[in-house]
Amino acid sequence: MKKMLVVALMALGLAVNAQEGKLNVGLNLGLPMGDASDAYSFVLAPEANYLFQVSDKVLVGPTVSFYHFFGKEIGGGSASMGGVTVSVPSVEVPNASLLPIGGAVRFNATPQLSLGVDLGYALSISNSSNSLHYRPVVGYRFSHNMTAQLSYSGFSKDGVSMNALGLGVVLGL
Repeated sequence: MKKMLVVALMALGLAVNAQEGKLNVGLNLGLPMGDASDAYSFVLAPEANYLFQVSDKVLVGPTVSFYHFFGKEIGGGSASMGGVTVSVPSVEVPNASLLPIGGAVRFNATPQLSLGVDLGYALSISNSSNSLHYRPVVGYRFSHNMTAQLSYSGFSKDGVSMNALGLGVVLGL
């Protein structure tokens, strides 16, 4: 998997060599989805990409982001069985941080609407494991340098996944 990602990124680099690109930076706020919503309360994810125009409507380039899942306190309270009440302690779920590195593709469907996907490998900064990262994105361009985006981020390894639905703003520099 790692070798295939490296080859894809090299091919992407060769395809956009000697073209001028655009640096984009953004910030996304998200809600954990699926099983991740049981343990995490929200997600903060700054991102950056450098996109090269390869046709009138298609841009490609490298991307990097940092996802921080904020853990929540779960459990607590009391449980009764057979007339005996037992106090159940709560558990603080530790935060999880991931650093996805990969490639981005954006398709400008209209002058305001863009569709895209980020695909790469996420390095674990906390105690979680490294994983595949995928992120479909829908963007609405308010101006030449500002886009609002809705995205779904997924981190998957061996059938286990952490997902988040995000809303963010990206600025073109």
